[in-house]
Amino acid sequence: LHGPAVINPPQPHLNFPPSKGSVQPAVVSIAFSPDASQLAVASADSTLLAVKLPTSGEANAFMGHNNRVCSACFSHHTYPPTSSSTLLASPPSQHLLLSSSADGSARLWQQSKMDCPLVVFNHYRHQASGPASTSSLDHSTSIRNKPFADCVNSANFFFLDKFVLLTVKSSVLMYTYEVERASARNDLKVLQSAALSAGGRYKLVHEWNFSEPSQCHSVSAVGCVNQVQSPIILTATSDKMLQVLDAAVGCVARHIPSPHDRSIHCIALPQPSIHVPLLLDAYNMFATSAIDNLIVLWDIRAPRSVARYSSHVNRRGAVQAGISPC
Repeated sequence: LHGPAVINPPQPHLNFPPSKGSVQPAVVSIAFSPDASQLAVASADSTLLAVKLPTSGEANAFMGHNNRVCSACFSHHTYPPTSSSTLLASPPSQHLLLSSSADGSARLWQQSKMDCPLVVFNHYRHQASGPASTSSLDHSTSIRNKPFADCVNSANFFFLDKFVLLTVKSSVLMYTYEVERASARNDLKVLQSAALSAGGRYKLVHEWNFSEPSQCHSVSAVGCVNQVQSPIILTATSDKMLQVLDAAVGCVARHIPSPHDRSIHCIALPQPSIHVPLLLDAYNMFATSAIDNLIVLWDIRAPRSVARYSSHVNRRGAVQAGISPC
């Protein structure tokens, strides 16, 4: 370093409003936007916030989940709003926000509409078609397209926002989605989308289920790089297994048995920055952490780990890991 280091002043504290009495809700997950201009905060009292950085202590709250928000992330690209008045200047494009919750749903949000999600992922195969029908065809379709009965543990954008990855129990689900634009909507569609609370559509394109033959109960962590067109997805399961998935062919490319003594709760991948580009070889590296006092560094081309860091105690809390782009 040339000269003294410059330390920025601390940012103001961001406090949640008490949910019960004077108890502050627990923060479950945080995520920065790709340009580091915003921070998404998911909390245990169903609150999802988007905080503008540097923060003044205020944030936009997204209303819709009715249980713990498990994860939140921003899209790579920015998108124009789906509806705007022609009499006013169009608002600027913004990153979309994706959240998952213990209420059995994942929701795609536009930041200018905090009370109405663009897409609600709450059924396995595709969006609900409306009120139940009495025909045998619709009945059989509804049986195959069951609603999520369990917590949606995580939600991630994938492959430059083209797909959405959800984890439900022991499955990783990959969806395509479509957001309905205002220019393509007529009055009837407006009424229909209002009745269904979201005008977007989605469709299941692939599912990886790890319940057989390993008998795992849940997917404990998922990692992918959305900022580049990489087909690689990393997953960890409750039976202490680590898998490398190839989304291009829809298969499990590699199994790594027992990389930790406990189930992996964090998979950290190199994330490119708008300020610092990454070399291609950097995307071969990733790190995993578990409640066994270890953070393990991997090279996807190597048959075993390349480094193990054990100089910290991690026996109770789910300590996270990250890889700097610098």
